[in-house]
Amino acid sequence: MANPVLNEKTFNAARAGSGGWAAPDPSVAYAPASVREKTNEMTVNGTLGATAILLAILFTTGIVGWRQVHVSRGEVTSFPTWTLIGIIGAIAIAWITSSRPQIARITGPIYAALEGLIVGAISHVYNVRFSGIVVQAVGATVAVAAVMLVVQRTGIIKVTDRMRRTVMIATLGVMLLYGVSIIIHLFGASVPIINDATPIGILFSVLVAGLAAFRLLIDIDFIDRQAKAGAPKSMEWYGAFALTVTLVWLYLEILRLLSKLQSRR
Repeated sequence: MANPVLNEKTFNAARAGSGGWAAPDPSVAYAPASVREKTNEMTVNGTLGATAILLAILFTTGIVGWRQVHVSRGEVTSFPTWTLIGIIGAIAIAWITSSRPQIARITGPIYAALEGLIVGAISHVYNVRFSGIVVQAVGATVAVAAVMLVVQRTGIIKVTDRMRRTVMIATLGVMLLYGVSIIIHLFGASVPIINDATPIGILFSVLVAGLAAFRLLIDIDFIDRQAKAGAPKSMEWYGAFALTVTLVWLYLEILRLLSKLQSRR
């Protein structure tokens, strides 16, 4: 899924002190940068540290999800039925966190734990068919994330309003297509471009993975701008939650792309 949570309105509400739990004193939030209490402000490093914690939780529960998939003679014999409940739970937690970002310190780890269970189970299925694909996908995701971080920090690619609008529109389009695909799948059909290893299907996955990468770049830039604007420190966990959402999306898209490429060998 694409990142639905990072937006100016949410951070402005938190900065103005209307966000509820752990909201800052408005007089501090709007004070000049030279006199603000820096220890109460959001930082990029703090957000990355919180992201690392969420990813560690995701990886740990991912192992649990992986082990729930039973394999016999190189074939998946049992896939956990609770994954649907996990998906619904993760969506619910994401919605709650988006509505009350100041509780992301609590809901963020819960979301990461649920996502880990789901992603772990899905990853095992892919790995049964294509041995070693998960390691490749994780490595590629880490590499893309590192590149996007360097690109943003060095200013090699400038994030403009036009880029943000383009990525947002494209993301909504992909989400709509995936939603239609899920509905169609319930009736026993599928959208070929999403799963088929045809040249068009591979091109589609390349474009969507690239879209997820640029979504990550925009997220990092947004967090950097909010940190410079003096967003409250509690928002580090909200930023970490948002980055985790995008990183999971990026990983799944890379996993899908690699599976298509290996299917053609």
